Amino acid sequence: MNELTPLGKAESPYALTKQVGEILLKGHAIDYPGVKIIALRYFNPVGSHKSGLIGELPLNKPSSLFSVTTQTAVGKNKQMMVFGNDYKTRDRSCIRYYIHVTDIAHAHVKAFQKLKTYDAACFSVYNLGSGQGVSVFEAIHAFERIAQKKIKLSDRCKTPWRY
Repeated sequence: MNELTPLGKAESPYALTKQVGEILLKGHAIDYPGVKIIALRYFNPVGSHKSGLIGELPLNKPSSLFSVTTQTAVGKNKQMMVFGNDYKTRDRSCIRYYIHVTDIAHAHVKAFQKLKTYDAACFSVYNLGSGQGVSVFEAIHAFERIAQKKIKLSDRCKTPWRY
């Protein structure tokens, strides 16, 4: 799927809010001469700044894959649950596209620079993601290999395979 792919039926209320937001922005750019808008579609932001001063340490209980995995690795969680193991994918877990937070920051700068080059009103949209899908189990197993730490998964996960 790319930026030119027509928007289909939203699969969740969250996705619907994203679609409605884009529709409103596009309508605003059409209705008001001189308005220039670039919408950036984030695909699962992850990571932290290389300084270590800002990053993934949520105040509330985390729900993102990387936060839950790291908190399980350090013992804040006894085990982690993987929701969904019946997808039509290579390992039956959900496939996601990720982007690092510093790449998002760079994309914002680039989008602002691009807006300054437009002569007329416009609406553009850009997908921000790695372009390569990673399954939930692949991400967990990659973490285990790199950290050399086993992540305890709930028995209810029914992990279809391990490396």
